[in-house]
Amino acid sequence: MRANLIKTNFTAGEISPRLMGRVDISRYANGAKVIENGVVVVQGGVIRRPGTRYAAAAKFGDKKARLIPYVFNRSQAYMLEFGDGYMRIYQNGKQLVNEDDTPYEIASPYTADMLSAINYVQGADTMFLVHQSVKPQRLQRRGQTDWVLEPAPFVVEPFDEVRDTPQKWCKPSAKEFVGSSVTLTLSDSEPGDNPTPPLTGAGWAAQDVGSYVRINDGLILITSVTSSQTATGTIRGDLTATQAASPGSWTREDTVWTDTFGYPGAVTLYQQRLVLAGSPKYPQTIWWSETGVYLSFELGTNDDDAISFTLSSDQLNPIVHLAQMNTLIALTYGGEFTITSGTDAAITPTNISVKNPSPYGCNGIRPVRVGTEIMFIQRAGRKLYAVAYDPDSFVSYSANDMTVLAEHITAGGVVDMAYQQQPDAFIWLVRNDGVAVTMAIDRAQEVIAWSRQITDGAFESLASIPSDTDDVVYAIVKRQVGGQTVRYVEVFDSSLYTDAAVTGSSETGATTWTGLTHLEGKTVDVVADGSVMPQAVVSDGQITLSRKANSVEIGLHFESTIQTLSPEVATSEGTTQNAKKRTSEVTMRFLETTGAECNGQVIPFRRFGPQVLDKPAPLFTGDHYWGKLGWERGEDTLLIQQRQPLPFHLLAIIFTFTSNGG
Repeated sequence: MRANLIKTNFTAGEISPRLMGRVDISRYANGAKVIENGVVVVQGGVIRRPGTRYAAAAKFGDKKARLIPYVFNRSQAYMLEFGDGYMRIYQNGKQLVNEDDTPYEIASPYTADMLSAINYVQGADTMFLVHQSVKPQRLQRRGQTDWVLEPAPFVVEPFDEVRDTPQKWCKPSAKEFVGSSVTLTLSDSEPGDNPTPPLTGAGWAAQDVGSYVRINDGLILITSVTSSQTATGTIRGDLTATQAASPGSWTREDTVWTDTFGYPGAVTLYQQRLVLAGSPKYPQTIWWSETGVYLSFELGTNDDDAISFTLSSDQLNPIVHLAQMNTLIALTYGGEFTITSGTDAAITPTNISVKNPSPYGCNGIRPVRVGTEIMFIQRAGRKLYAVAYDPDSFVSYSANDMTVLAEHITAGGVVDMAYQQQPDAFIWLVRNDGVAVTMAIDRAQEVIAWSRQITDGAFESLASIPSDTDDVVYAIVKRQVGGQTVRYVEVFDSSLYTDAAVTGSSETGATTWTGLTHLEGKTVDVVADGSVMPQAVVSDGQITLSRKANSVEIGLHFESTIQTLSPEVATSEGTTQNAKKRTSEVTMRFLETTGAECNGQVIPFRRFGPQVLDKPAPLFTGDHYWGKLGWERGEDTLLIQQRQPLPFHLLAIIFTFTSNGG
């Protein structure tokens, strides 16, 4: 049997070894056994992944750091490096520095061990950051090198009856108006009874200053304590009467965010409210600020008052993240909850509806929004789920496992996630072992394509910010340089083909190139004026070339690899998977590629002619014929690689397949 076949795309990406027998599904035909240091683009081809440009060393080489994006607009986007007790800032791939060229830095309340659990949300020039062990922080940019990170100056924090209210009668001296002064008098019996016994037991105390009293359908803020019997306050909500309230019918309430009780660990903005949730003491409680007033959580019943609401479920499911699409979504360890008003109206203190449409549960990695979906890592750290909510559709909520055909891709667990929208849509994940994995995604074109990215070191954190043209992905990479552990902030750059790279130029040409201290002692790839030069070893922060060059790229080596799957061809005799077969007359379709190999042999892209050997090989676009000889039984794959720091873009593979039955 002889057949001419074409593999038109790789839109299924690297598929699981568990699928090697599923030759019957379309994803098999569009998949690959291995895609390493390459990414699938929505049009279907595989390109060499971008190299990384060295930006700066993280402050501490021996401690982890984390990247957090800060985006005011596309032209004013920053990347924040949070480390052990500090924050540094990057813009346009460069670190912000002081006038003396030292890194601009501000203090941070977060230790290295806290970094992975920080959640954040940004509105305009203000970012709120939360961690269960630290009071919520507010970060503001007031100038290029004038940033302020401080405890959020809440006007009113959420409050509840966290201490026992005195079992006394309490009489207010006035009932209105808001802002008016009022005296609160405690007694052991209803005022008017004679005689009134002396006050015994618990009464007002100095720590009650700042507490709230709910009494007679109103609210009073205590401003001073005169004695255990008398306190003075300010009316915050009008009372219905001045009569004394009996023991048990009024409450003394205090903030629920304290060092003892812990602080919210989840945060978002929704319907002009700052929304926080998931403190250690109140793991299933969500707090909404007043509408349009992010710093006030004064609870009430008016539509624009702050709200406190506790999820009810058949088990304790701490809220880990808050996300919002057409609705507010609370992601917990045990499942996902949608929170709406039940109608098209906004959520109010008296109008909240909660549903629990899926039971998957998430872990601590911050979810990302991709179009109309929220993507989150399932609680075991291995599966990536995409949830979509559309109240206008018949099926309003759906959740899909994006790793179902590539469950191996997240082996060891995921520790970080980022979303890059432009120029191609990718979800970037960081695994525990330092491998980065990339999922190309385009729902309209049915593209869900995984691949793995490795480097001379370990990826530890990834984040994306927009630029004027594309989205830019930053990484923190742990490397071994000069016998020491270092951590570098690096930026993925599609114009580069090496890692931790630097570029340079010289109008007159140069043989010695400096600025390589961060790669001291490392063997590096060199691209000079577009041509690959012999590898060099960095010494004293520099290398010397064998000839002058006007422009160079110098960085760490990595190789791109694609291994195809054994083709399946339907025949009258059944499968060809175990037949004696061969693939011959292979033609690979490339776009702007040079320097690639197939099954270990260099593909001769260069067209020889006078005066071409001292110039870079031209980029090749078109079909390149290749042959593969020999009969094989079982697996029959191609190994296509780009082992040089040069462009690579494989579009399709056309081959003649011959099977000889038994």
